[in-house]
Amino acid sequence: MTDEEEIPEGLKALASELDLLGGAIPAGPALDGLPDLSGTDFRPIAEIGRGGMGTVYRAIQVSLDRPVAVKILSRSLRDDADEHMRFMQEARTVARLHHPDITHVYAAGTCGRHPYFAMELVEGESADHNTFGSVLEVLEIAVRLADVLQYAHACGILHRDIKPSNIFLGAGGAVKLGDFGLACLSVNERTDRSGTAKYMSPARKAGEPATAADDQYALAITCLELAAKTSDFDRTSDFARVLAKASSLDSESRYSDIATFAEDLRRCRAGEPTMANPPSPVRRLRLWARRNPPAALGLASTLLLLVGLVVVLFVSYVRISDALAETSAALAQTEREATAAARSLSVVVTSIDRTEPDRRDAELKRALVAAEGLQKRFPENAEIRAVVERLNYAREKHAQLRANGRTLRPPRRPPPAQQNFEK
Repeated sequence: MTDEEEIPEGLKALASELDLLGGAIPAGPALDGLPDLSGTDFRPIAEIGRGGMGTVYRAIQVSLDRPVAVKILSRSLRDDADEHMRFMQEARTVARLHHPDITHVYAAGTCGRHPYFAMELVEGESADHNTFGSVLEVLEIAVRLADVLQYAHACGILHRDIKPSNIFLGAGGAVKLGDFGLACLSVNERTDRSGTAKYMSPARKAGEPATAADDQYALAITCLELAAKTSDFDRTSDFARVLAKASSLDSESRYSDIATFAEDLRRCRAGEPTMANPPSPVRRLRLWARRNPPAALGLASTLLLLVGLVVVLFVSYVRISDALAETSAALAQTEREATAAARSLSVVVTSIDRTEPDRRDAELKRALVAAEGLQKRFPENAEIRAVVERLNYAREKHAQLRANGRTLRPPRRPPPAQQNFEK
């Protein structure tokens, strides 16, 4: 390296400015087990974890005095030009994505033989080391990751390595999808089988080109694995059916895209009917009641009142019907009795004709009062009307005869009203 006295004054001034900005860290010996990133803006502090492509360290970004995560390509891959290019491609891929649930890349470069990139540090654990209190927590994570993938797919990027160890859960409910080391542009039609077989779709295992349906499958398998760790996971629930549809072995049986999958997950979270488990009308009503307890309580109260009112009306109708039936029966019986009385009066009229002349007028009057009383009660009864007409006729005739000093004899032929009655 050139001695300091041989460096031009202009370069010395530039170096001083970079030092003030924190853009360079004086070279020094590497800490035990930590890489030497002298000359960069990052100072490794401790190892966080290891993956297939590299090791991640907790570090400090000196210029901004903030904690970051620095990923460094594995020692065994540093001489592999393809792996070196893929490693840096991961940094560029993540840098293109701007989503709150994707780890942000701050910088990338090479220090000596150490290709690296610095990214957001998520304080927490990966999902595979996390214990979930309920299946609702897993459902919430599923919704957020589906939204992340929807965004990535809209940007033309496939993740291709979704699994619990690549999902980071931070403080305050933070969820971050990381490790885009196997990500690719959807137009590239990558057919390699890199990744974890457990989360690969059958199509990827068979060497077919990667598609968005493969990310959907991997996310569903991941969420099923996480949900199975909870104590309240029900494999017949809507959430389980949604995940089962998204993880179908046949890609045609899955959701048409990750956006539709995310929408069904949101329906499940809201307690609404899902495409994966279309409900019957009764179940649809039950789901609505679960989402709207006050309205459901009000509706139930109204229905109970209506049912009570219908019952009261029905009972009243039955009672009124019975009363009307009894009344109709009584009227019919009374009319039958009135008809019988009218016939009896008709016989009385005949017998009055044979009584003593002095008694006929009184008997006719008494019979007429009785007949007219029946006619008022039953004006439509023809027999009673005929008796009244016959009595009036007999009384008038008797009065005429008495006025002429004669007595009433039984007529040889009955008057017209009597003829009608007998007919």
